[in-house]
Amino acid sequence: MVQVLAYLFFFIIGVLVGAGAFISYGLHEVHKMKKAKQTLLDEVKKKATELEQKTNSIKERLVKASQISQTQTDLRNQAEMPSKNGLHSKYKNGLVAEISELEQEKINILKTIIVDGFNPIITVIQDGGTKEEVPLSDYIASEQQVVDVASGKTPEETTPAIPGPNEPRKIGKFFVYRGGKDDGTTH
Repeated sequence: MVQVLAYLFFFIIGVLVGAGAFISYGLHEVHKMKKAKQTLLDEVKKKATELEQKTNSIKERLVKASQISQTQTDLRNQAEMPSKNGLHSKYKNGLVAEISELEQEKINILKTIIVDGFNPIITVIQDGGTKEEVPLSDYIASEQQVVDVASGKTPEETTPAIPGPNEPRKIGKFFVYRGGKDDGTTH
C-alpha cells in the first residue's frame, strides 16, 4: 500500500511538473509573440510618422513654391505696365532679372521634392488661364529649359537631369544609390 501511495505521489508530482512546464512554455511563447507584435507596431508607427513628416515638409515646400509663383505674377504685372520714363524702364529690367531668379529658386525648391522620392501631380495654370495637371518632374524639366533659354545658357552649361528616386545620384565624387543620405563628410 505504501508503495502504491508512493507511485501515486510521484505520478501526481510528474503531472503537476509537466503541466507547469507546459503552461510556462505557453506563457513564454505568448510573451514572445506579443513582443514581436509590439515591435512590428512600433515600426509601422515610426514609418507612418516619417511619412507624415515628409508629407508635411513637401506641402510646405509646395506652398512656398506657390508663393514664389504669386510673387512672380505680381512682378510680371508690374513689368508689363507701360514705361513712364528711362528710370522706370531700368527698374522694369531689374524686375525681369528678379523674375528669373525667383523662377530658379522655385525650381530648386521643387527639385528637393523629387530628390525625396515624390513626384506628385500638380496643377499648372497656363498664361491663357487654362489649368493643366502634370507630374512635377515634367514641370521642372520644362521650366528649367525655359529658364536656361532665358538666361542664355548653352546645353552644355545647363543643370543635369533630376535623378529619380530609384536612380543613382552623384554627390561629390560618390554615387549614392537608393536612399543614401549625404552626411556632409568628405574622405
